[in-house]
Amino acid sequence: MEETPPGTDSLAESVASEIRAEMGRQGVTYAALAARLVVHPVWLHRRLAPNATRRTPLALDDLERIALHLNVDPAALVPAKAAAA
Repeated sequence: MEETPPGTDSLAESVASEIRAEMGRQGVTYAALAARLVVHPVWLHRRLAPNATRRTPLALDDLERIALHLNVDPAALVPAKAAAA
């Protein structure tokens, strides 16, 4: 697997960052979103952790569920630079 060049985010980090940003815009905590998703907050945190070495990969189905519970289109959580590639 190729390494991400220094100073750039991987797609996984960019998507996790967008989800965290959307949570912040809506004032939704990890605990609140986890409750909506009916998962343990640790499950959610492991998928959105800013530290990539501690992150569990986020499946597309999980992205779709998270987007549904944040009332946004899943594509809105994928950064434009990644969507254009």
